[in-house]
Amino acid sequence: MCVRFKPHSVRIKMKVVSIAIMTLLAIHQGSSLSLPCLEDSYVDSKLSNKGYVRAAIACMMNPAQRCPDKMAENVRHVAPQVLRNNCVRPCTPCIKKQVQKTISFMQNNYPQEFGIIVNKMLQDRNQRRPFQG
Repeated sequence: MCVRFKPHSVRIKMKVVSIAIMTLLAIHQGSSLSLPCLEDSYVDSKLSNKGYVRAAIACMMNPAQRCPDKMAENVRHVAPQVLRNNCVRPCTPCIKKQVQKTISFMQNNYPQEFGIIVNKMLQDRNQRRPFQG
């Protein structure tokens, strides 16, 4: 028994495969079709905790101060890149989104502290050394 392919069904399957490949490529390249970051709810919960926010602010203002967790460390190291719109490794789209959300939160809820942190980043940049926290 010989199996016969219908040309019409093969074309439909090829179109479906092509669309799937294009979608995967778009997701991989970080386009607007990308999946939500798993850390979004974690970031939201941390930003609603005033004690955590204060500890994170202290970590960003003082290089000797230990950061409360990996998220605060990411903000401390990646924020200057995000502010300059030059986010490079280890800056993933999810980390960039976390940092942007944190920057926006700081601007709206802690504008004075945010101003001090940005000025410190600018000073460190003018002295040609990486941001020290």
